[in-house]
Amino acid sequence: MNRTKYKFKLCVLFSICFLGLEAAEIINFDAESIRKSVYVSDVRVFSEATPILSSYQKPDYTGPTVYGGFQDGGGNTALLSGGGIADAGLKVRWNNGRGYPDDTLSGLFLFKRQDLINGQKLLPLHFEKESDHVRVEMGYMNPGYVGSEVAVKEASLRFVFKDSTGYHISASTAVHSKAVINFGVLSKTYYHYTPDVNTARSVGTIGHESRPSFREIEFVGFYLEAARGRDIAEGANIGIIKFTVDAKAGD
Repeated sequence: MNRTKYKFKLCVLFSICFLGLEAAEIINFDAESIRKSVYVSDVRVFSEATPILSSYQKPDYTGPTVYGGFQDGGGNTALLSGGGIADAGLKVRWNNGRGYPDDTLSGLFLFKRQDLINGQKLLPLHFEKESDHVRVEMGYMNPGYVGSEVAVKEASLRFVFKDSTGYHISASTAVHSKAVINFGVLSKTYYHYTPDVNTARSVGTIGHESRPSFREIEFVGFYLEAARGRDIAEGANIGIIKFTVDAKAGD
């Protein structure tokens, strides 16, 4: 998608918000918007104010600004990265020969709702029944499947959002190469989440079960986690190439 088409699409989405229609596609990430790969090789703590990928940082990037964090359980053996569709999109990665069996890594990728556009206040965004749809498309994960004897032993996805009560993270869902996942936000179990306090093995800190308000959504995104298999000679990406989220715009 080129820059002109992306800007046009944003205008359409924000217009829907202004009109107060029942449902709006609030995020539409497509890895085609990443023209040149970016890499983060050090542990990174999430910050609401500091993007990991934006058109300001990378003028050839045409997608929505991405915020995030990264935690390498094995200690500088892996990467958080962003690439095109063939490069598995927004991902965590082990390069060839890096890591060790059962090594872990996790990455957080969030999209921020803009408070102002053209000097006007956006309508509130809420998750409500039938306007709470999420669609995720995973990229290719070498060698095309997971298992203890291959490059990736296991991988999982969690949905993350910030509402009027704070951050929440869903229970994990196992994922595999090129998986397509659809779910309703209200159908998940959630836990309190502190995204800017990493543990030794995870981006952020996951707490007890929570009860989200699903109101006044400010951030939405996903958390990827993986464990290394025995075939450490092979590199592997665990990433998302398409990510869309629907919500309700209005009071």
